Amino acid sequence: MPAPGRMGAVLVAAISLLIGLVVIRPFTDAPVGFDTQATVLYFERIVAGTRLEQALTTTPKPLLTLVYGPLHAVTGDWRPIIWLTMLVHAGAAGLATVVWTRGAGLAAGIAAGLVVAGTPLLIEDTAFGNGVPWALFGWLLAALLLSGERPRPVVAGVVLALAALARLETLVLVAGFALALAWLRWSPWPLPGPRPSPRPRTWLALAIPVLALPAMLLHDWLLTGDPLFWLAVSQRYSDAIRASRDVLDPLERTTWFVRRYLALWPALPFALIGLIELVRSRRWGELTGLAAMGAGIAAFLVLLAARGIYAPHRYAIPVDLAVLLVAAVGFGRLVDLAAARVGRGSIGRSAATGAAFLAVIGAVAFAGRGPFDPQLGRVVGDLRAVNEHVARVAATIRSSGGPSTAARLALLVPTAVRPRAAIDLDLPLDRVGSLSPGWLDSATTDWVPGQLVFHDLRGDLPHGAYTAIESADTVQIGEVRLEPRVVDPQAGIWLFEVAPGP
Repeated sequence: MPAPGRMGAVLVAAISLLIGLVVIRPFTDAPVGFDTQATVLYFERIVAGTRLEQALTTTPKPLLTLVYGPLHAVTGDWRPIIWLTMLVHAGAAGLATVVWTRGAGLAAGIAAGLVVAGTPLLIEDTAFGNGVPWALFGWLLAALLLSGERPRPVVAGVVLALAALARLETLVLVAGFALALAWLRWSPWPLPGPRPSPRPRTWLALAIPVLALPAMLLHDWLLTGDPLFWLAVSQRYSDAIRASRDVLDPLERTTWFVRRYLALWPALPFALIGLIELVRSRRWGELTGLAAMGAGIAAFLVLLAARGIYAPHRYAIPVDLAVLLVAAVGFGRLVDLAAARVGRGSIGRSAATGAAFLAVIGAVAFAGRGPFDPQLGRVVGDLRAVNEHVARVAATIRSSGGPSTAARLALLVPTAVRPRAAIDLDLPLDRVGSLSPGWLDSATTDWVPGQLVFHDLRGDLPHGAYTAIESADTVQIGEVRLEPRVVDPQAGIWLFEVAPGP
């Protein structure tokens, strides 16, 4: 690759890291998400040879178990997990720049890299330590390995298998490519130009990722004794929340997608130009990959809806990226046309590309839905604060001798940090419960003396439902007394101990 492309990739990766440092701010603590905490818990149980005490509502991701678990075990700190995920996200942004520069030119490459660096939901997933940045890095690395002068299908297949162990949606992409190869081999060719010829041994890149499935089975057998545990998690969670949250049906999910991408109308003209350019230049590999990322994963989410399975909005990150990456191709094409009019020499092209680069930087930095969206800052900031608070409370509990051994359920905490509390206090998962408004109802509460109750204003939902225990004094709930142990209204945290009866 020419030097400008390499420099562009390095610069975009640096911008991604800078955005992460500004938005995520993983300094005193990190906004470690529930799923990421669970992967560390899974590693501890597997290494100890013990079964998971209770099922958690997060599908196991063996790659993250094998990366995050040892990293936390060695450092005893949650921040390195997020630092590493930020590096992976930055690497994905750099890889997007390289892949798109190779196929569509420097302007398209820089635009693609900045799309990956600046997409808010992807930044949120990075902040929480979730699996999409890892999977995206794997997808882009596999694309790079398969599109070079000397393709490496075996290495690409191994990379995709690892990506599938971070996000199973990887297998949707693999299936999309397999269908494309089958069509290429056995169906008529109605598209412009001659029928393309697949590179030798390309099928290996699609066969090897299937090995992720036995790895999932082994992981879950070691963790729970049930090798099919991962298949049931989403259904159990959907059934549990059905009464309190909308689970979309297929028509509603399709309508949701239409509304979502109509809201991206400024990018749609560029995406149309990009689609035309991909067909015109017969870049069938890129087109297949983007179609699998976009239409393939969108169809997968509609299928989940048909099964009555809840899918949070962040599951659409690959679909968002597919639309925006096609738009990056269109943007690059327009820049190339402008550069040709400015001047055919390298100076004219460099000037046009530089101006385009500055324009994209400005759009990413100041767009209402960009990385500095206040809503993104609040979501990340709230979870970071809850993690800071549970670390502070855990230190207080340890210094006072630890939780009571008399109470079976020793500690109640916000759901968002339940696995972390169990890990930080070295407690079995079934001795740490989730605090809910039901515990504040004197007719149904089941508190016993010695239990500890940690309430965090930012972490307990719904907000405003816990005012009964937002007090610096003893709290009486029916016949139960809660004695304050840590009270910090400015931080929004309260730790109580259930006192013995009268």
